[in-house]
Amino acid sequence: MTTDCSRELDNSLEILKGRFDLGKSEQRGNPAQLVLLAEHAAKVKSLDVAAECIHLYFKLDPPLNQFHCRALFCKALFTCPSSCRDAEKLIEATNYLLKAINIAKKSKIYHFLVFNASVYMWQLVRPYQCAGHRQIVARPLANVVKALDEIGEQDYKWRLELMMSLIHCYLDAGQKEDATRVSSSAISLAKKHCPDKIPDIFKLQLSYHLGDTKQLEKMAKLSDLFLSIYKVFKIKSDVRKQLAATGHISQSELAEKMRKVLDVLTGVAPSTQST
Repeated sequence: MTTDCSRELDNSLEILKGRFDLGKSEQRGNPAQLVLLAEHAAKVKSLDVAAECIHLYFKLDPPLNQFHCRALFCKALFTCPSSCRDAEKLIEATNYLLKAINIAKKSKIYHFLVFNASVYMWQLVRPYQCAGHRQIVARPLANVVKALDEIGEQDYKWRLELMMSLIHCYLDAGQKEDATRVSSSAISLAKKHCPDKIPDIFKLQLSYHLGDTKQLEKMAKLSDLFLSIYKVFKIKSDVRKQLAATGHISQSELAEKMRKVLDVLTGVAPSTQST
């Protein structure tokens, strides 16, 4: 950021401070101006100015409108942790986004802010998408998934991506029942709007045994592609079971298993599509 730009931001902030003198009963400006300046300052990495704008904004007891939500987005940005070890700051930052979501989802004209919040939330939780850390972000991610469903968000692929991440978060937290529930909802959503995402979700269900065996078998019968996926995972499961029981598997047995996998894969026509 140039010196001139920094000076302009400082001058703008001083002007707004004069308009919103808390010691006076009458204010001479729109609080939204503070949020707009904060957003601009944040873009040019002048976080001190941005933070001061937002601090003053909330002192004015602003109305619960889109600028209130955008100010909460800014607070989440300022609170964003610099390390995955700082779980407290992460939770604080996600709470600001959840507050914004609760405001925005109540009015249809603000529903776009729920989607925006989901993007900001993903930016916050993405560094935590690894074993041992996913469980930390299960609750805020679950709230985002729920909110997008409540407003009927039509970017279904985005919703499914978040749902699949949430499944991993629940598994990391040892909440298999919740992971199973979300996977079932994801399958239902994908069937209606994004059939190309069904194989990815089905693989997750098979990998972690999410759902009743009969339900998974029924799912496998929907298409040749799903049946091949099911058969391959069953072969892999058999190998794992044998290794767990005996501690080893002979090369001839492994070769036979691999042959079965190849037979399954080559038996599916390239043009096969999920339904």
